[in-house]
Amino acid sequence: MTVRDYCSQFALNLEPSWHPLLDDCPDYHRIHDNYAKAHVRSVQHGYYFHTWNQTFWNFFAIEPIREVFLLKAKLSGLDSESFLLNTALEGPVARLVVHQYPRGGGGQEEHVDPISNFARIQTIIQASSPGTDYQVGGLYYRDSDGNKINIDEATSMGDLIIMSPGVRHGVSRIDPEDGVNWQSTSGRWIVLPIILHSDHFADSVERPSRVN
Repeated sequence: MTVRDYCSQFALNLEPSWHPLLDDCPDYHRIHDNYAKAHVRSVQHGYYFHTWNQTFWNFFAIEPIREVFLLKAKLSGLDSESFLLNTALEGPVARLVVHQYPRGGGGQEEHVDPISNFARIQTIIQASSPGTDYQVGGLYYRDSDGNKINIDEATSMGDLIIMSPGVRHGVSRIDPEDGVNWQSTSGRWIVLPIILHSDHFADSVERPSRVN
C-alpha cells in the first residue's frame, strides 16, 4: 500500500481533528480550507504521523523516506538516529507530513519557510504525476528578479525536490475549474519528512510566514 493509499483509508476511518505536538500526540488528519488564523493559508488535506506511533515506522521503512530523514539529521549535526526515539518533551522529533492539494482549487499562498538547525533544506517528495493526476497548478518559486518559476511540470512521481527554506514559494491552484471534493483522492500529493522541536519548546518553534 502506498503512502497515498494509506492516507486515503486513514481519512475514511477517522474524523478530521487537530492536536498540538506534545507527548503522545496522536496521528491525525486535518482539512485546511483557507483558515483565517493560519500562518500561511492553504486549501489542502494534511496528514501527520509521529515516531511514537506505528504508522511512522511503516513509512520510515520505505528507503527513500528513511534516506531523506537521515540526510536532514546529518545536515543538522545529529550524528546518530537517536532523535527518532525522542519524545516530544525530550528534544527534536521526526514527523512525517503528507499533503493532498485537491483538484478544484487546492493550493497554498506564497510564503517562506522557517530556517532552523533542523530545516537547512526543504525536502518534498512528489507523490503524484503532474499531467495525469492534475493538469494545472502546482509548486512554484520566485527567482531573484521576482519571476514565477513553475517546478511541478519538470517532476515525476517519486522525485525529490530540494529547496532553500528562505526562497519565496507557493502552490498555484490545482485544476481550479473543477469543484473541490474532499472525499476524492485526486489532485497533487506530496510527502514531507520533517525534523522539528515540539510545542513543548514554544520559544524555539518557528513558523512559515506569508509573503505580501
